Amino acid sequence: MSLSKQVAMCIVLAGTVLGASGSSLYRTASDAAAAEQYPRAAPALRRHWHYVKDILIPQNDTATVKIEIIALERAALERWGKGDPQGYLELMAPDVTYFDPALEKRLDGLAAVKAYIIPFTGKIRIDSYEIVNPQVQRDGDVAVLTFNLIDSLKRPDRTEKIRWNSTEVYRRIEENWKIIHSHWSYIKPQLKEAP
Repeated sequence: MSLSKQVAMCIVLAGTVLGASGSSLYRTASDAAAAEQYPRAAPALRRHWHYVKDILIPQNDTATVKIEIIALERAALERWGKGDPQGYLELMAPDVTYFDPALEKRLDGLAAVKAYIIPFTGKIRIDSYEIVNPQVQRDGDVAVLTFNLIDSLKRPDRTEKIRWNSTEVYRRIEENWKIIHSHWSYIKPQLKEAP
């Protein structure tokens, strides 16, 4: 049996052992061929189980987290672009820290961030946005999302683009990903000259 077939069989075996739906454990009629096939294949597959357990399963979990984190960020951006900052506020942990290019210092805690962001309700209008090169790096219950954001705002005579750098640090709290640190800055900001 080829290595790819052995690994595929190992994955099927793992699904059966772990109780994946559709496995022979959930069938109402017995399948004698499957009942004989899996135990006979198991010894040959044992040497590949570490590959499934230590490489394939973590890669799948990491990919799932990346998709989930980016989806959370997109949902918050959609709401923000319609003048609703609650999308972000609902994602933030109580102990969130926040950097914004319009502020001179960091904001500490959800109450401080709310006091700053709530006045923007109904005043923001982003016609479209593009998340560029998102990357999620994960270590256990912490994930860091970095990306560039291009906001497009339609003006009567032109379309204005605002370009951002963003870093969002997420922590899994009670099975939900929450932002514990948010850092926004302009791409190539106009720097003021020293007096």
